[in-house]
Amino acid sequence: MILDRFRLDGRVAVVTGAGLGIGRGIALGLAEAGVDVVLAARTDADLMIVARTDAIAVEGFNAAMDRIHAFREAGADVGFVEAPTNPEQIATIARLPFPQLINIVVGGKTPEIPNDELKKLGFAGVL
Repeated sequence: MILDRFRLDGRVAVVTGAGLGIGRGIALGLAEAGVDVVLAARTDADLMIVARTDAIAVEGFNAAMDRIHAFREAGADVGFVEAPTNPEQIATIARLPFPQLINIVVGGKTPEIPNDELKKLGFAGVL
């Protein structure tokens, strides 16, 4: 497919006005191309922005942490660093100064830590 020639995996983009119109279309297109997209689009006062990065798989843990901090500076309310690979990375993510989500999949890359322990570490939610 032609879109395979335009992959942008491992890149980050901040899209302002991403809630409506052209901004929304650009954000969706970039995400479809593999970009970690940070959205600035508060058209609803109750909207919560969750910023996710898969950078661990491509660039490593430090790059993922740099991205999650950049996402927060850009206005994200909640962070989501995908696929930490060891308990130390999980604890580091949990200590971030804003709410974090974690994804635990049986047999996945992230160690299977019980939900009550993840809550004690400080995670806002477990997927």
